[in-house]
Amino acid sequence: MKRLAQGIVLSLAATLAAGSVFAYPNDPHYVKQTVTTTEWRVGHAVPPEHFRRAHAVDYRHYKRLHHPARHQQWYQVNPHKYVLVNTDNHRVIKVVHR
Repeated sequence: MKRLAQGIVLSLAATLAAGSVFAYPNDPHYVKQTVTTTEWRVGHAVPPEHFRRAHAVDYRHYKRLHHPARHQQWYQVNPHKYVLVNTDNHRVIKVVHR
């Protein structure tokens, strides 16, 4: 009986100790994990950081980029990838690899 009580106490102590290891969003040591890569696929929404004019490109200076229609803009998302975005709803229309 003594060994059973000792086992229960130790397992309860281990459970409580493990629970305090996890950080919650209101904890100052909590670090929110963010995704650093984006899967550029047709229909996906473009993150707001890519709406800056610095990422917008003129299609005439690049091969394989056609003239965008009204409410469309080409954006360079990495050195070898361009996406055509609908400027009204910020959805990807086309992805071009250079």
